[in-house]
Amino acid sequence: RNLLVLFAILFFSPVQAAVHCVSNATEFQQALDAAEATSEADDIRLRPGTYVAPAGGFIYLNGSTEETELRISGGWYDFFGTACGIRLDLDAFSTTLSGSNSSRVLRIRLDQATDLTVQGLTFVAGNTVSESLAQGAGLKVESFVGWTGNVNILGNAFIGNTADDFGGAISASAGGFLIINNNLFVANQACHNGGLTLTYSSSKTAYILNNTVLYNGIRDGCPPFSGIRSGGLRIGGTGNIVLLNNLLWGNENIDLHLDSSGIKLIANNYETLLGTPGTGSGVNFHIEPV
Repeated sequence: RNLLVLFAILFFSPVQAAVHCVSNATEFQQALDAAEATSEADDIRLRPGTYVAPAGGFIYLNGSTEETELRISGGWYDFFGTACGIRLDLDAFSTTLSGSNSSRVLRIRLDQATDLTVQGLTFVAGNTVSESLAQGAGLKVESFVGWTGNVNILGNAFIGNTADDFGGAISASAGGFLIINNNLFVANQACHNGGLTLTYSSSKTAYILNNTVLYNGIRDGCPPFSGIRSGGLRIGGTGNIVLLNNLLWGNENIDLHLDSSGIKLIANNYETLLGTPGTGSGVNFHIEPV
């Protein structure tokens, strides 16, 4: 926990932002549209409830406006007359985003220097089967070579999402720091990497910390493939990557797929591994959770 606080202070300190307090799906998409159109930082605060995504999912696509930061979080309540003035629900389960098994839940394409935080949300029933952009049925975060923005995904739950291709729950990359901390991934599916797929090629560092990745799998109807399909977490790229204190268990075929060399594994608990941990790895466990 102290390590996370340090990361937050150093890399994700909040800046002054326009606050958007939303109560339903229409207001949420309107807030995303407003954030996309301005260069100031935006803080989108969702009240507890269920937000059903429109056709095509909730979308924020910004490849041109130099926005400094986008924050999206759930569990907000009014506080002494201030709309969404206090975040009381610190877990993910009071605020749910649903794809209704017909569309991706949330797609985010960042400008090159935009920092992103997604926190305290449950992503359920995302589905990208037969869609052209098939990766990341729960959450898809897009950045490109040369981008410098940080991506911070904290304290969310991803349950029952199905991708056509890769990353049932998440497909994400970052040009700055990447922190995936304290998230739950259960019963997500894809043809590859049923839980999540992460690609990291920054000169900085990706930290994958304190996540639980359980019982994710391979969806039905996938095309023939000669290799091994991974049901859990796949991570690759050329950047510095550290996995610390994650539980990965019961995922179909492979719990953890290391798709590049040099990835450090420290104090993780997993059953099946594809790939070779990098120098500095150690103290990993293979103990079935109870």
